[in-house]
Amino acid sequence: MVDSKKLITATLFGVMIGVVYGALPFEIADSLIVFEAMLLSLSFVLLGPGGATYTGFINGLVEIPFQFSFGPFAFGVALLYGVLVDVFCYLFRVTSEGKVRSKRLVAALSLSTVIVGLVATYAFIALGFGTTAPFAVLYLPVLVIGALSGTIGGVLGARIWERNLKRRFSPVQTTAPNSAS
Repeated sequence: MVDSKKLITATLFGVMIGVVYGALPFEIADSLIVFEAMLLSLSFVLLGPGGATYTGFINGLVEIPFQFSFGPFAFGVALLYGVLVDVFCYLFRVTSEGKVRSKRLVAALSLSTVIVGLVATYAFIALGFGTTAPFAVLYLPVLVIGALSGTIGGVLGARIWERNLKRRFSPVQTTAPNSAS
């Protein structure tokens, strides 16, 4: 059974991402990918496998009314990003025994961000929304910015979890009083 407090928090993460990305033009919103990476990583840590996908799904639903002409595209990219974060966080065993392995989280987010950036850029052009350009002009910045953004998002996600959210969402440990004989 999923803790309702965790589910509500992951839902709020998706809404926050969707409102920020939906209200801003692509050029500005894409520069804030660190924000999305951080919240997707926290969703995975909170809910486990499927957490980032859930948050990406909510994000996509929220973005549709804001970006009506690109709605299905925005929804697909948001969902893909959540799925990739879940897959790589799971494969890299980011969480273990209640601990978050920061380096593995950074690697998972960097890889996810680069892949979704390349897929989104290619699809955007293939669907006729943008123009083609040489690799170095178009795709190389996506690789560099994606890797950097994923790294920063992973570091921030791990840090926020350890310093702020871990205590709030960890199960309450109750101990029985010692009985003296």
